[in-house]
Amino acid sequence: MPGAIDPDAADIAYDLISAIIAEYSTLIALAEPADAERLRAERARYIVERQDLGRTDPDRVRAILAEYPAVLVSVRTGG
Repeated sequence: MPGAIDPDAADIAYDLISAIIAEYSTLIALAEPADAERLRAERARYIVERQDLGRTDPDRVRAILAEYPAVLVSVRTGG
């Protein structure tokens, strides 16, 4: 349902996406060149999503808060 985005929820979503980007950046720094390219491509999706977060509807913010903690764990653990 469209409406105003809760600023606190948006801040948490932004921080969560930033943490995912940071994890990818660490992996890229340690990766072989071919793997680094793949990781850069994966990271790019989250960079765009973070840039677009202010224009996102509240349902997308809720989805990020629900889904991305698992994404963060997956990136951290190499899953």
